[in-house]
Amino acid sequence: MNFLVFKKKIYKNGILKIFIFSFMLILFSCGDKLLDEYGDDSSTIFLPDVITRPLNISSELHLGENHPLMSKDIFALYQVFFKAFVNVEKDNRGLIKDSKINFEGMHLLKEKKDLNFFKLVSAIENLIKRAEILSDRSVSYKISFYINTYNYQLMRIINKNYVQNDNKIKSIKDLSTKPGSLDIFDRKYFLLEGELTSLNMLLHEKILKLTKNADGRVVFALNNSTKSSPFIFNRSIKPETLEYDLEKLSRANVLLLRIFNKNKLQYKHKISQVFHWFEKIFERDQNGGIIGFLKKYLPFGRLFTTKYIFLPYDWSLNTTNNFPVYVPTIDGLEDLPSARNIDILPDDDDDDDDDDDTRTYQMRPCKRYQTNPMIDIVARCESIIEENSGRATRSIVRADLCILEQKLFETDGKVRTIAGSLWDKKRKGNDPEIKQFDYFVSEKTKNNDDSFSLISKNKYKNFVEFESEKLILNVRQNIRYVAKKYRAVKIKCLGFFK
Repeated sequence: MNFLVFKKKIYKNGILKIFIFSFMLILFSCGDKLLDEYGDDSSTIFLPDVITRPLNISSELHLGENHPLMSKDIFALYQVFFKAFVNVEKDNRGLIKDSKINFEGMHLLKEKKDLNFFKLVSAIENLIKRAEILSDRSVSYKISFYINTYNYQLMRIINKNYVQNDNKIKSIKDLSTKPGSLDIFDRKYFLLEGELTSLNMLLHEKILKLTKNADGRVVFALNNSTKSSPFIFNRSIKPETLEYDLEKLSRANVLLLRIFNKNKLQYKHKISQVFHWFEKIFERDQNGGIIGFLKKYLPFGRLFTTKYIFLPYDWSLNTTNNFPVYVPTIDGLEDLPSARNIDILPDDDDDDDDDDDTRTYQMRPCKRYQTNPMIDIVARCESIIEENSGRATRSIVRADLCILEQKLFETDGKVRTIAGSLWDKKRKGNDPEIKQFDYFVSEKTKNNDDSFSLISKNKYKNFVEFESEKLILNVRQNIRYVAKKYRAVKIKCLGFFK
């Protein structure tokens, strides 16, 4: 072969390779658009850089629209799922201190094609993809729904892809396109309200947007199935207990060593990376940044210093280590309550004033709940008739509290709540400043008496007693870690009638 012929062949082959390469680039650049437009939950996603690692998002069972489970309450379905696969650990007082996820048991149910398991997850996934699933729902309903959906989707994507190349995955990172990457959070793999959605879209465009990027408590209601993430309940979060659950999860999670590690020398505390990732959320939070948040929710918060560093984050799966593996039984699906009626609840501000209300779903004094069919307003308490500051340096000078009762949707009992604000000022000295602080006590109870008492643990240990016949609210606050310091107040209430 002479030199000119050889040169000509190289030229032709080069042109052909350039053409093929250009065509592949165009095809790959259209991949996401095609997926957005034609993506289906019963297919497998192939992204440009995932050719060797397809992400299984297939539905194991398709339920028709007339199937009985399609008329069930979505929160009840989530309740069954979390109860089956989230294993809670309790302390010696019976309080939840941590949780792990039974991925092995979930995997075995999937492998043996357990019909009830497939019915449960298929009902959830078919319901949440309905475009109208949140039509005319309240802010509380939407936030609760999205939090449950986020936690559920992370657990299920691990379940669907638990085995990769004949090996069980060890980390959420194993589902990403590149070693060590976290792009699993950006990959669109589930249908939500009729649109193909990613976890980060759900987090930023739904949950954080609804909370106006200003509520740090939400961070501690989300679990990414890793060893360093906050723990979650083995039940669903429901609209009627949203505020109660956010408070409880925040107070419990900040006590975990992987969230807050107290330095004995008080030099630098170690705190979770979630504070770093969501720093702007905490800056906008009404508690005033990371420091303000920790001071409120840590029992020893007033001793907290301003020096901290961030703990390393462990992305390994937060899985149970039971042997033999505990395989849950999914049953009772037919007995679950039906979907809730659509009630447009007054969770959005109905005030004309331009106040900076960043928690539009938060329980607040009675005005917000006058037309809420899910909450009974027992009384409004404003007039202080007796005040005893004991040895406390500040005395309570004003009150605006609302007593609420919320009937639980699925079980007997109710959540009783006292919400609102108290104002106090220094008893001595020249400081005339009156400070307002949010007051919140909530507790689930089966007590059906009109009179009741509640106890909460926060900056103060609150003992609250409501005398229904006299319409008197007694509040006693013991200042923790300071001997014999307390303050008590007796507040006159007005019965509330809708």
